[in-house]
Parts: sequence; C-alpha cells; structure tokens
Amino acid sequence: MYKEFASLYDNLSEDKDYKKEVSFCRAYLTKTPKRVLDVGCGTASHLNEFSNLFSVHSVGVDPCEEMISVAKEKNIPNCILHIGKVYDIPEDNFDLAVSFFNVINHIEDYTTLKKTFSSIYSKLSEEGHFLFDCWNGAAFFMDPPQVKTTITPHGTYKYEPSVDYLNSSILMNVSLSDEVGKVITSKLFHTLWTPFSLKSLLLDVGFQSVDIYKHFTIERAVGTEHKLSFVCKKENVLK
Repeated sequence: MYKEFASLYDNLSEDKDYKKEVSFCRAYLTKTPKRVLDVGCGTASHLNEFSNLFSVHSVGVDPCEEMISVAKEKNIPNCILHIGKVYDIPEDNFDLAVSFFNVINHIEDYTTLKKTFSSIYSKLSEEGHFLFDCWNGAAFFMDPPQVKTTITPHGTYKYEPSVDYLNSSILMNVSLSDEVGKVITSKLFHTLWTPFSLKSLLLDVGFQSVDIYKHFTIERAVGTEHKLSFVCKKENVLK
C-alpha cells in the first residue's frame, strides 16, 4: 500500500496530531531524549516533530523506498534516514526508540517480531525506552472494525476490513478517490497481536518493565481498548 500512497501520505494523515503525540512521549520518560530511533518512520513526520521540540539527533528506518524519499524532502536537521529494517542499520546507543501508527501490526510473523524487538532492545542505551502504539487484537475479536470512509480536501479515503479470526489478522482493502476522480486501490495487512503476546515477547527479549496504557494517555489500559500504547524500559543491568 505505502508504495502507491507515499506521495499522498502526508495529505491523507493531515488530521493526525504528530506534535501532540511527540509531546506526550515526554510524559512517559524520566528525561528529555537526545538520540531517537524511529522504526517504521514512514515520511518521518514524528521525527520532524522530535527535531522541532527537542533538537534531537535521530535515525529513521522504513522498508518503503518511496516513503523515505518523501521523508528526505523534509530536510530534518541531524537526522539519518535508512531504507530497510531496524536490524539492518549500524547505529545504536539510543535513549529512545519509537514505532508509531501501528507499525508493529504490519509484522506478519512471530520470528520477525521477536527479531525486531530484540534488535530495538540491543540498540537502546541502558535505561533507554521503547514506546509504540498498536491495534489491540483482543479488542478486535470482541468488536470487529467496520467499513470506514474519510473525506479530506484531497479526496475520499475508504477502508473495507476483512477479519481472519483463525489467523489473527485483518486485511484492509483501501481505495482513494482523489479530487479529479482518479482511483488508487491497495491492500493493507495487519496482524492482530494480543497485549499478552506482545508483553511476553518484550520481556523475553530483555526489557525489564513493560507497561500498557490507553492510547497516548497515562491511564492504564484494561484490555478492551482498540488502540494501546506500550512503554518498555531497558534497565541498567549493573545496578
């Protein structure tokens, strides 16, 4: 999907408050981040806000060449952008890693998910944090998503979901009808990981604490929310 929609992605996401999400990260942290890693950075809108708010040194990585191309046009100060996966990049010693906008749900299998979490853990400095948001698979099983149509100044965006309960996944048929009548269609696959499976795996790869919150709040999740925020910490093992 993202290859087809890369040039339109920021317009389609114009209602998303990136500044608020980045500002809210500070509520979870004990200190202001200086080195930030964004896994699945897309067009780097979150990294742009991190730069504006905290003047960080940052690294973004995304497997979609077209999304990285758009990100590079933003000329974010002190920011390195890579095409690929987090375990392919050389940089480390980050005090904060983030992965927002349901990136974790794009990972289709357990082996790759564990490899991703393990790599992020290894690239954090001691007492570093990993923050991400995701769909809550358990909630989706109880309350499946419906067809959604969003009208923007740049066109009409339509999601038609199909849930595969046996394989804990969802296929989104996505279409965009732009202002001149051109229609772009694509498919978006999400794995519906449960909070328990994610937390268990995060602890297994080494994170010493994993807390789950309602989406971008400091209120603890109860499990019925469709979207969750995870806050994971790598402790100082020498303490």
